[in-house]
Amino acid sequence: MLSNIAAATNELLINSNYYEAIDKCLALLGEATGVDRVYMFENYYENNKPYTSYKMEWNSGIFQAQINNPKLQNIPFDQVKTFIEPLMRNEAIKEQVRDFEEGWDKEPLLEQGILSVLLLPIFVGGVFGGCVGFDDCKTERNWSKDDFSILKTFSNSIA
Repeated sequence: MLSNIAAATNELLINSNYYEAIDKCLALLGEATGVDRVYMFENYYENNKPYTSYKMEWNSGIFQAQINNPKLQNIPFDQVKTFIEPLMRNEAIKEQVRDFEEGWDKEPLLEQGILSVLLLPIFVGGVFGGCVGFDDCKTERNWSKDDFSILKTFSNSIA
């Protein structure tokens, strides 16, 4: 995983096309972690109201890609408070979907076949710009402290 993180970070440094670099990085991270999807949500404002949209995805090819899922586009923050609020506090979400507490909207995750998820916030210049996510659809993964730290470092590199 460390070598793939190094390669991904290098890609961010040398590739002048940000989205092309991120696309390559997501693939490297997906292969290194063995998850089924690695993706990025990007936040934006419209009429002073915050939204987030699913912008990029690497998919293992085993489970359905979500990049064209209209439910993951132009989502007002107030519709996904349970996910957005911890991320806005620079807190990661690393859970098995079955363990989400009452109030978390599990249904979209279950529809996508997700058993465990890791979401890492991305801050750009101190502003919450989005998140990078890892979906495991095969196992109820418990992320090790080391894996979490390495991936958190990468999410900081994206900024």
